[in-house]
Amino acid sequence: MAQPFDLERLQTTGPAEPVAQQELDQDPAFWRAGFSVSGNGVVVFQSASENVSRLRWFDRTGKELDEVPTPGYRDPALSRNGALLAVSSDEAGNGKRYIHIYDFARGTSTRVSDGGAEMFPVLSPDGRSVGYFGRDSKGSPHMYTAATDGSGKPEPLSEGIGLLVNDWSPDEHYLVYMNFQNGPPELEFYDFRKHSHSAYTSGAEAQFSPDGKWLAFTGAGSRSYADTDIFVAQFPGAGARVQISNRGGAQARWRADGKELFYISGDKKLMAVSMDTAQGRRWFRMCCFRRALSRRVLFCSNMRLRRTASAS
Repeated sequence: MAQPFDLERLQTTGPAEPVAQQELDQDPAFWRAGFSVSGNGVVVFQSASENVSRLRWFDRTGKELDEVPTPGYRDPALSRNGALLAVSSDEAGNGKRYIHIYDFARGTSTRVSDGGAEMFPVLSPDGRSVGYFGRDSKGSPHMYTAATDGSGKPEPLSEGIGLLVNDWSPDEHYLVYMNFQNGPPELEFYDFRKHSHSAYTSGAEAQFSPDGKWLAFTGAGSRSYADTDIFVAQFPGAGARVQISNRGGAQARWRADGKELFYISGDKKLMAVSMDTAQGRRWFRMCCFRRALSRRVLFCSNMRLRRTASAS
């Protein structure tokens, strides 16, 4: 939309009118639509119908192997066994996004949400439930859970614009999420047994290790406020943390057997770090005393990394 505005009086001087009828593509991380206005009045915008995303498989060397046949998917999250894929889907290309569960064996897609503004899904370890961010019929934002087979209605866990689901614990007792309603993101978790919310630590993009004893997450870097790095801390009861990345990092994901941690470096490289969390506190103490971590560049990446389900 565009509306006349008087810079002297700081007031609008006429009604708002549509500039383009297409639904604008939006950046869900910052809640901004893709458009810009030049000084001479030319508007450039990204139409949702013309920006159709596709999900592709790559091996560890960066070689493209295959792609998911249905376009319009983003925010992918694989189930632990690799059989299901949860996505935020805009199959109609009209800017309305719903949570779909794609079954690789059957080649079917099941819609499980109904608000039209859902994103960032995360599947439960048993693949029967999915957590995600969405809005209700009145537009109020919530964290939701829903059955992956489409049965029943989605259930809200908490209301808030800055609440994004990150991961389920392997025992399915906890759901870790990031809360950035009041400033820099904080990690909190929901206890399904007690139906309660608790604080964990400052950070974002958290994921449980396969044994549920550790959390990898993005935290503030040491070089500047704008930098981020990857950290690992024990769960529950966050205390000391081990810094994993050394030149910026985000979107950490564990390998299925817990022996590697993947993340995107500050210069868009997909990194792999050998992990030995089976030693428990001994490994943690060694890392705290600056034991060198084995970091390897796999390939350059311009895509978002959500969940690595394969142990290969």
